[in-house]
This record gives sequence, C-alpha cells and structure tokens, in this order.
Amino acid sequence: MKTRICIVDDEQLAIDELNILLSDFKDIEVCGTAKSSKKATEIINETKPDIVFLDIQLKEINAFSILEFIKVKTHIIFVTAYDEYAARAFEINALDYLLKPVLQPRLKEAINRFYSNSVRLKTQELTYKYSDRIILTEKNEYKLISINEIVSIVSDGDYTCLYLKNNTKKLILKSMSTWEKLLPNQYFERIHRSTIINLEFIEKIEKSFNNTCKVYLKSINQSFQMSQRYTSKFLSKYKA
Repeated sequence: MKTRICIVDDEQLAIDELNILLSDFKDIEVCGTAKSSKKATEIINETKPDIVFLDIQLKEINAFSILEFIKVKTHIIFVTAYDEYAARAFEINALDYLLKPVLQPRLKEAINRFYSNSVRLKTQELTYKYSDRIILTEKNEYKLISINEIVSIVSDGDYTCLYLKNNTKKLILKSMSTWEKLLPNQYFERIHRSTIINLEFIEKIEKSFNNTCKVYLKSINQSFQMSQRYTSKFLSKYKA
C-alpha cells in the first residue's frame, strides 16, 4: 500500500516542485493539493492522507489555524521559507520542518522519519502520562496545560469540553473515545458516554436512582451523573 500525501501551499510553483521531488519515491502518491485553507481542510478530511506537507505562511491564514479543523489523524510536515516557527511546530508534534527550497536529501530524511514513526506507533500505543503537557488552541493563542489539571471531560457535539482545576473550561475538537484511549486509566475513568472524570478530584459519590451514582468533583460547582452501565463497572472495579 502506498503512502498517501497532500500538499498545501498558496504558490502553484511550490506545489509543482514538491510534486516533482516526491515522484522519485515509488511508494508514495500525491492524493490532493490545495492553495487555500478552506480547500486544504476539505481535501485532508476527505482523502485522509498519511502525510500533509503544509506551508506555514499562507496568504489568508497562518497554517497553524488549519490544524484545529482537520478531523482525521495525519502527520504534518511543515514547509516554509522561514525558520521562526520551528519551535511552535514541534510543540504540536509536527513530524518534520522543512525549509524552502526543499532539497531531495532533506526530503528523504523527512519521509524516513515518517516510516520510523509509523513502525514505532504500531508496536507501542500512544498514551499520555499524568505529568504530560499538551497545547490547546484558543482563538489566536496557544494554551499549555498539564494532563493532571483536567478535572473532567464532557462531550459537546463534535467537541469536548475540558473542565480544569482553576475552574476554567476549554472547548476542543477531540472525541470522547480518543480521550479515553489517550488518558492514563489509573487516573481517569469514564462514568457516562458523555463524561470522563479525574479520580484525583472526586469529593464524594452519592447513590442515585435506578442503581446509579452521582459524582461530585473538587474545583467544579456541579455534579455528574454516572450511568447505570458505568456505575456497575465502576463499583466492580473499585469496591473493596
């Protein structure tokens, strides 16, 4: 199976040049190109590429803003004429950062990094540690938070709302099932199809109707209902 790639750049010449360089790789196919952020998100979400070569400085938008609209898992390789964004690129776990003009040896190094990364992910499932820090996008800013600051996570349509211990909320585009896979399960427990809680912040648990429970968490001025299914699992797991 070939590695599928999308190229996003507001200059057609840059797209063409990268296409020519990638043609030397027999196991790679370019499944789409885009010159605008709108077209880029459409193509990426539709074609689900393995890698996106993304120019950082597009005419109408900074490319970092595109990332929050990408709904599929893909690897990002930034391509730019400027090196000032390198630190931010690696903060959001970009696979690589290429400076224009892109040279074939450097491109080959980036592609090999993808293959190495893919092998590593297949042998070891990625999860967060309790002390890990992650970056959240909020308007035109990036917010750095620690996993251990998350008190609860509540589903909100296609988004999830993070309740933090400083009594603030953050809305991000990530599913409940993704959070459940990523979070360390010795600290986080799903208590409802729409709710995950941090066990460290439990203040009290009350019996509720139909063999369910109600959970009260520190730092949050509200209770969370534990569904019947998850109440049974929770009590079986933690009851002495």
